[in-house]
Amino acid sequence: MRVLILSNLYPPHVLGGYEILCEQVVRRLVDRGHEVEVLTSQHQSTIADPAVFYRVRRELNLVVPFERAYTEDRAHLRSVHGKNQAVAAEVLRSFGPDVVFAWSQLRITMGPVRAALAAGLPVAWAFNDANILSYLPRFPGIALRGAGRWLSFRFLHPELGLRGISFRHARVISEKLRIELADRGLTLPREAVLHQGIDLGQFSRSRTDFSVEKQRRFLYIGQLHHYKGVHTLLDAIGKLKRRQPTKPIRLTVVGDGDADYRQQLEQRAHSHEIDAQFLGRVPHHQIPLLHRDHDALVFPSIWNEPFGLTHLEAMASGLPVISTLNGGQSEFLRDGVNCLAFAPEDSDGLAASIERLFSEPGLAQRLADEGYQTVVNGYSIEGYVDGLEGMLRDAVGAHR
Repeated sequence: MRVLILSNLYPPHVLGGYEILCEQVVRRLVDRGHEVEVLTSQHQSTIADPAVFYRVRRELNLVVPFERAYTEDRAHLRSVHGKNQAVAAEVLRSFGPDVVFAWSQLRITMGPVRAALAAGLPVAWAFNDANILSYLPRFPGIALRGAGRWLSFRFLHPELGLRGISFRHARVISEKLRIELADRGLTLPREAVLHQGIDLGQFSRSRTDFSVEKQRRFLYIGQLHHYKGVHTLLDAIGKLKRRQPTKPIRLTVVGDGDADYRQQLEQRAHSHEIDAQFLGRVPHHQIPLLHRDHDALVFPSIWNEPFGLTHLEAMASGLPVISTLNGGQSEFLRDGVNCLAFAPEDSDGLAASIERLFSEPGLAQRLADEGYQTVVNGYSIEGYVDGLEGMLRDAVGAHR
């Protein structure tokens, strides 16, 4: 097949794991004999691309740059939509794909998808989060806030939204996300759920013994926003330090995001006298090295995470996981079996989980062993690509 990938960002320019996963999928599709091109935004396009064996075209416009908070000027939105539709139409003419694979359309408008439909091409979808709903505004209700946007998408400029777009060929990364999409107006069948997987070749079991008394080293990996709950982790460690002042604890925070929130976290770490390192963004290939240097991954997210690649990567490295279970990660995590769980923003519960991890004989090892088996037995990138490849073939076959 000849496949055109549409994505708002593409490595080495990333916000998080979904762009990294997109590149992993592309490379495997190419390895399987498919001809692939990627059409993405001009975000940081002045940085030279690494050499790849497929074409990456950084030609799409962003409605608002990702380093700025999203604000909408509908005249500007229509302008960007038109420009991106024209760019995509030219790429479609020059490449001639059999199918267009929409990965993430956040801030690049529906222009490229509209170009594919105008060219009579099938469009397949991967839903990694709920951002597609930004193109499906609800009726604003009594307060009428958002009335202009609703009228524009519904009647004046329906091409800006999802009117007339089919999601017959789509995969969504968790049942949690499928239900969220359905509740807000985009219904997909249960069989559309396809859990993501990780590249097991990038990770190896680095921990085999948790019995030695030493400094306890905890790791957080993810974006830095309040809804990620990193403040809960700092508060929990602060409580542990006050209870057990002779047992040293070290925390490493990997990721970036809201500058004000990061400053609040650094101040909170200082007030709790926590030995904390804030590393910012770290290249993905260095993540396994961080796993080896820590005793547990803690994921304190407050919001309903679509899935949990961060968990799976840590588990593949043989690292115990302590996590909230209010998102898609609950579909593979089991409290007391392959993780320890606590409620969102419950610093007491998290502190208790940490204490249990190191006080209950053999628990850390059992969690690490079960976590590793969870990943190996059901969450490889190859299995994920198998499902996506089948969807793309179905889309092409149904179009003929």
